[in-house]
Amino acid sequence: MSLIVFDDSKIDEIKKRNIKDSEEQPFDVVEASKESKGGSELLYARVKERVPKDAWDYFQVILSRVRKLEDKPRILWFQDTSQDPEVQFLKKKEERDKFERFVFPSDWSLEKYNLDLGVEYEKSVVLKNAIEPIPAHAKPKKGPIRLAYISTPHRGLDVLVAAFRAAKFENVELDIYSSFKIYGWDKQDEDFEPLYNACRETPNINY
Repeated sequence: MSLIVFDDSKIDEIKKRNIKDSEEQPFDVVEASKESKGGSELLYARVKERVPKDAWDYFQVILSRVRKLEDKPRILWFQDTSQDPEVQFLKKKEERDKFERFVFPSDWSLEKYNLDLGVEYEKSVVLKNAIEPIPAHAKPKKGPIRLAYISTPHRGLDVLVAAFRAAKFENVELDIYSSFKIYGWDKQDEDFEPLYNACRETPNINY
């Protein structure tokens, strides 16, 4: 079975298609995500909790998508790919100059933004994503090896499922936690149902 290839441009198409009425306000991912509990939003909240309030208030810390710029030093913290339509404005140096620092979740992400958009290394730092610490514990000696995918579906889930099917592991199970429901974007899931069904139908994948 061939799997549909999804990318950021696909997400953009879905958003536009799901506007119910032409007179309604256009879908805005920032507004739609205000109450979401996705990984990016949780990380943002945890970092804010740990930074002294006066230091936090001195800067404008923007998570991924720029809307209103405040009159203070600005830090742009990325969680999206360099191909996302929301970040293409950074190809212009005068736009990049509006920010003091850029923050990335990985060296790979920083490299992609540098190659694709010209984001300067000297203005960038890597702050890796994290989870709540897991207490030390003994790994079970019996049972399958367990893997997990925890992200939205357009970030390579189709590639992962195709690779997992091709590998035909007998002693590996893959747990997939993926949808747009956590963001309140249930309509966006409709176009990914073929991919979700592929997850459900694949042996050793738990979705």
